Amino acid sequence: MLRYIIKRLLWMIPVLLGVSILVFAIQALAPGDPADLALGDYASDEAKQAWREERGLNKNIVVQYGEYMYNLIFKGDFGRSYQTGKPITRELIKRFPVTLLTAFGAATIAALIGVPLGIIAATHRNTWVDSASRILGMLGISMPNFWFALLLIMLFALKLKWLPVSGFYSPIYWILPLMAQGILGAASQLRYTRSAVLDSLQQDFVRTARAKGQSENKIILHHVLRNAMIPILTNTGHHIAGGMAGTVVMEQIFSIAGLGTLMISAVNNRDFPMLRGCVLLVAFAMSMVNLLVDLSYTAVDPRVKSRFESPKRKKASEEKGAAAA
Repeated sequence: MLRYIIKRLLWMIPVLLGVSILVFAIQALAPGDPADLALGDYASDEAKQAWREERGLNKNIVVQYGEYMYNLIFKGDFGRSYQTGKPITRELIKRFPVTLLTAFGAATIAALIGVPLGIIAATHRNTWVDSASRILGMLGISMPNFWFALLLIMLFALKLKWLPVSGFYSPIYWILPLMAQGILGAASQLRYTRSAVLDSLQQDFVRTARAKGQSENKIILHHVLRNAMIPILTNTGHHIAGGMAGTVVMEQIFSIAGLGTLMISAVNNRDFPMLRGCVLLVAFAMSMVNLLVDLSYTAVDPRVKSRFESPKRKKASEEKGAAAA
C-alpha cells in the first residue's frame, strides 16, 4: 500500500509540471499587457517598462518559467500579485478552504440523495418508481446549474425570504450554493448507482444468497451495495474534483470568495502569478482526490486491496488461504 501511495505521489510531479508549462504557454499567447491594467492607460512608457523589468516580464518565457519553478519548489513561493502586490500564498490559503467546503459539501448532498434513489430505482426496476427516478435523473442532467441556482434564489431568498442571497459567512449561507450543486449532482449519482446495483443484482452470488434464505434487505446492504460501491465512489470523486474546478459559476452567482472568483479576477486583470497559483492548487487538489478515491476502493473490495500488497505478503496470504482450505 505504501509503495502504491508513493508511486502515485511521484506521478503527480510530471502532471503538475505539465499543468505549469501549459499555463505559462497560455500566458505567453494571451493578448493584453499586465502593465497597462496594473498602472492604467495614462502611465508613461518608462513607468510601464520599469514595472515589467521589476517583475521579470522582459525576460525570455523559458527563463521566467525556470525562476518561477525554482521559487515554488525550493522556497514555496507562488510570487506576488500584479494587482495587489501581496503574496499569493496567503490569498490561496484564505480562499481554498471555501472552494474545498463547497466541493465536498455538494458531493455529500449528491451522494445522500442520489445513492438511495438509485438503489430504490434498481430494486424496483421497470415500475413507476424506476420510471420516475429516471425522469428526475434526466431532468437533473439536462438542467443548467446556473439556471437552477437562480430558481433557488428566487424561491428561498426573494419570495420566501428564508435564506440569504449571497455570501459564505456562516452555515446558513452555505445552504443555497450547496443545494444548487448537490441536487443536480444527485441526478448523475442516481444514474450511476442504479446501473451499478442492477449489474450486481444479476450476479451469481445474489442468487446464491437468495437460495440460502437471506432477507432482501440484507442482500442489498451486505452483498449488492458493497460490490456496487466502486463506480459509486468513482462518481463521487468526480463530483468533488469537478466541484473544485467548476465552482466559478456558483461563486459568481452567490458572491462567494473562493478560488473561482479569484481566477476570474486574475484572468480579467492579466494577473498571471495569481492565475498560475490557482490552477496549480486546483490541479494538486484534484490529484489528491483521485488518489483518495483509489485508496477507498480497498475498504470496500478485498480484491482491490490484494493488488496493493507487496509480493511477499500476497504470497503469504495465498499460502495461508490454501492451508485453511
